[in-house]
Amino acid sequence: MSYTVNAARLAQVYGSSLQIKTRDGSDATIRIPTQPSGWPRRGTEAYGLKTELEVVRPHGPERIPAFLKLFMTEVKERETRTRLLIAMELARRSHFFHGIPFGWLGNFTINGVALIAHFTRMIHGPYDGGPEDFGRLRSNGRWKTIDADHRRRFGAELAAAVAGLERAGIVHGDISPGNTLIGQNSGKDICILCDYDGYFSKRVPRLPRKDGRLPCRPLGSPGYQYPDLISAIEADPQNDADIWVQTDRFALGVAICEMMVWSDGVEQILATAGRGELLPKDLIMSRDVSRLPTAVTDAFPEGFKLLEKAMRAGSPAAMPSPEDWLRVLGFDEAAEYKGRPLITLFRRRGNGRMRHGAFRLSNPSGDLGRADSQLAGIKFQFDAQKLELEFAPAAPVRRRREGKLADIAAGGGAVSANPGDIYYVGDWGFEVADHTAAQAPPPP
Repeated sequence: MSYTVNAARLAQVYGSSLQIKTRDGSDATIRIPTQPSGWPRRGTEAYGLKTELEVVRPHGPERIPAFLKLFMTEVKERETRTRLLIAMELARRSHFFHGIPFGWLGNFTINGVALIAHFTRMIHGPYDGGPEDFGRLRSNGRWKTIDADHRRRFGAELAAAVAGLERAGIVHGDISPGNTLIGQNSGKDICILCDYDGYFSKRVPRLPRKDGRLPCRPLGSPGYQYPDLISAIEADPQNDADIWVQTDRFALGVAICEMMVWSDGVEQILATAGRGELLPKDLIMSRDVSRLPTAVTDAFPEGFKLLEKAMRAGSPAAMPSPEDWLRVLGFDEAAEYKGRPLITLFRRRGNGRMRHGAFRLSNPSGDLGRADSQLAGIKFQFDAQKLELEFAPAAPVRRRREGKLADIAAGGGAVSANPGDIYYVGDWGFEVADHTAAQAPPPP
């Protein structure tokens, strides 16, 4: 069933509100304000509106900025697929997943306008009062103002998100500039994926390739599709239900490389070559990164080497993993220990901190739970004189290394912990040292 939905018709719902029930039975109100300049956002088969969700709680109202995605067509598989994501509660686990739906409205009418929708969290941002996607930041020149450290961290957050999705058995299916959002969470700059409507999971049916004349199932975006996917689409461009995006790994690599190197200079080089995208289809199919201008590849050589490995991989599983990209981005700079790692724990007390003892890691692997049960989610592995730590996906983690404080992509796989590193996890902190003396505190 198709609906007549356009920007002019949507203006009828501005200033309206809708009473709903949340999953836990709480009363809630969705308020749709007049949209700012540049909104509503138009997609291939959906519009997006900025809204506010107000939930009645015992301690007072909870206000959640929400993005209301309004679909132009009614596809029977969509509700089942969306409800799986909601039931998995991924949107609550980490800010990496704020682009995943946490509410399904289905068919409803507001101020005489019939709509179909789900909603996600609307992150804050400095761009006209909200976040902005990488594609628009690239085209309007704002991306060039973002420094290399932020670009690396944004790339690491994308990699951490894909790592988490892989563990959940989910493929986003359309990592691209338009689905990569830059915004803020609790005052910190963040990068998230959005638009999960076309995701793949073995637990739910896939969307149809088309609904009427509208494309429905995303098959990646030009420049982000891996060679085997391009070949499958070219063999049957219309109706093959067995064609879908089987991995996000290739698109992740392209996204990270573009984010790292994009500049006015690179854009001019590509324009001179007659294209606006980093990887044209013929270059992807050649599996030869050396065909890119050296001025582009020299800006991020280790990344393009990994991207070429993804091009030449014999299967999705053989492509570089999200953890491989985290290492290339410098989130895994390993140093060898001469002795055993020594952990010194401390806990925040007001504006200060209190020491909670120290212990040596004598086992090759384990967790910090024996030091305190609240630290059981921090896993360690000490092998070949190198220490790796892994943090729970929902944990906000910061690391101080060589005087620089940076966020760690928790949930994105293991990160190397070097002597002298200090980690902050909630109210806890711990410092890692290289202990070479014969005597040491007892291990956990």
